[in-house]
Amino acid sequence: RQVLGLFSDKNMPLAIDASKDEPSLADMQQSALSKLERNKKGFFLMVEGASIDKSAHSNDITGVMSEMEGFEKAFDDAIQYAKKHKDTLVVATADHSTGRLV
Repeated sequence: RQVLGLFSDKNMPLAIDASKDEPSLADMQQSALSKLERNKKGFFLMVEGASIDKSAHSNDITGVMSEMEGFEKAFDDAIQYAKKHKDTLVVATADHSTGRLV
């Protein structure tokens, strides 16, 4: 069974600009994990910190750093999940660099 989580009908605001009622990347990841882990056959989950790239395209270092902080929280949470679920692999990668900021 496939699951698609849509949390906004347009681009979500940068973490630094988000209101308290908007979910963080870590919140959305946790929501996905809580649903997907019920599958006895396992699951694949891709979590993307897309706004890091969006901020870098405009050379917005404040946006980049705020988004990287949110990504780090989600990544740390994923590592903690993997420590409890030994059959879990966590991979973090970038597909390119942008704006020569990162």
